[in-house]
Amino acid sequence: MGRKQKSSKQDRKRTAAERQRQANMATLLSQVSHDEDLDMDHDDEPDAKQPFLSKDKSGTSFAFFDGNNGPADDSYFAVVQRLRTLLLAGGCPSDDDLQDLHRWQIKLEASPVEAFKQLINQLRPKLQRFFATCDTTRVSLTAKSRVMAVVDLTQLYYIAYYSCTMVAEAAGPIRQLLCGDTTAKPLDPVDFIKSTLPSVKSRRLLRKEYFAAHLRGCKPEWKTFAKTWGTLRNGEGHWIKATQPNPLLALLRMQLDEWLLLWYRPGLWMEEPCNGKAAEKFARRRQASAAEDGFGKGIRAPPPATTVLQEWWDCCRDWPAHIYAYAVPNDAAMTALKAYSTKVVEVGAGTGYWAAYMQASGVAVDAFDIAPPSSSSDAKGNEYHGKTSTFAAVGRGGVSAAGASDADTLFLCYPPPDDAMAVECLARFKGKMVAYVGEWQGVTANAAFEDALLAGFDLVARVELPCFANQSAYLFVWQRGPVKAARSKAYPLLDGSDDREVAAAWRCRYDRQTVVTSVEQAQELHPAHLHRLRRRGIWLNREDVLKDDVIGSRHWVEF
Repeated sequence: MGRKQKSSKQDRKRTAAERQRQANMATLLSQVSHDEDLDMDHDDEPDAKQPFLSKDKSGTSFAFFDGNNGPADDSYFAVVQRLRTLLLAGGCPSDDDLQDLHRWQIKLEASPVEAFKQLINQLRPKLQRFFATCDTTRVSLTAKSRVMAVVDLTQLYYIAYYSCTMVAEAAGPIRQLLCGDTTAKPLDPVDFIKSTLPSVKSRRLLRKEYFAAHLRGCKPEWKTFAKTWGTLRNGEGHWIKATQPNPLLALLRMQLDEWLLLWYRPGLWMEEPCNGKAAEKFARRRQASAAEDGFGKGIRAPPPATTVLQEWWDCCRDWPAHIYAYAVPNDAAMTALKAYSTKVVEVGAGTGYWAAYMQASGVAVDAFDIAPPSSSSDAKGNEYHGKTSTFAAVGRGGVSAAGASDADTLFLCYPPPDDAMAVECLARFKGKMVAYVGEWQGVTANAAFEDALLAGFDLVARVELPCFANQSAYLFVWQRGPVKAARSKAYPLLDGSDDREVAAAWRCRYDRQTVVTSVEQAQELHPAHLHRLRRRGIWLNREDVLKDDVIGSRHWVEF
């Protein structure tokens, strides 16, 4: 009788545990889209029947429009779309396919309208290289040439998309020609990229394979990646729905899929190592052309890459940054901002993308820019965003806006490189908190700004952001405090306490994220270091040297 009662209790416990497990699984799966075999949510890849995020032409808030409003079958965008789909599927364009695009070139070349002349001048180099790459009568379409063809088609899309959607009178005639109607809208970047990729299920399986082979081996780093990018930690390749619409994150996720298709699956990433002779030679040429004051050299130098890889990186990032923002927000960043801020003033807000994301997440923010893109009187518009429309209300104001605001937090997102703007904002700001999105000792702000933060503020939070492969962006949250003694330049990137003694520190040239203070630490962090390289799509020859020759190695740069 006792055994039966004990068995009955165990059965009830097992039943309760199973019910709890099912409830937990149901909660987990509710975070994942049920569209197309439980893969991506509609925020990342909008369904044809779902509205998706776009810019509000009034410049006041996020807006939506119907994803069915795409290009006609013979429109410029439809031709580029078909060619890109074909190449990503592994096919080769036929003569008829190329002729469709060539006819558009002839049409634009023949137009006397000034706006079309400016457009074709931008498109012509991309068109010429694309036709040369895909001329299979002379050359075969190798994995490398396929990448270049996709790069050119992507540029052909973005140049035309911007021309059709910019806040300028010239946009109407361009829409009339390329879309068939002045009121027609080209496909949004998220919807366009999605439409050219293979099926969601096949991409999820490829992600699963990549995660298992290269990312899940180091649990702490895999946990960081899963949290930063928003993927389930079971490694099945599902994305978690973002709390707020985030098209820039959606593009970043889909660019990972493209990299897997074009670089990983054919093994091209191993043929183009970032520490190979070709990459080092190209890196030396880039640094030789850097500014005389040293920006772009030494610790601030971009990661070495071959010409093809650099073109790919630039294609993935430049236009999305121009249209949206130079850094990708995520939910972890919003949590940190809400924990330390009651009201934010953003200077250098650009399109207002981060401001809109903060507002949607419950953070009060006033956004300013010296030349708001959608209202700039300059013919070229904002220096970094042109005449693109904005996601939130962006007032006209420069560094003086930081001093005039009663906000408790100054927010700076990718302040101009080697420029005094950030340090001047800091000098005028009266509040106690500074939230800085950028690259420490990288391509944002300048040394004077970093020195001012090290001397007068304490770092209270550091949030890793989803990054493009050649980017190393964080959200750093600083709190004003008493003036500090000299600190190591590497302090904000080191894990440990404020008063940690650091005689010297080195940073990896390739991920620009891994920082070590000794050979022993490099050896200890080696598995995590390789993981960081892998998730950026970076392959190195002789990776074992990363853990043995920190001092004086070409793989590391000293702070």
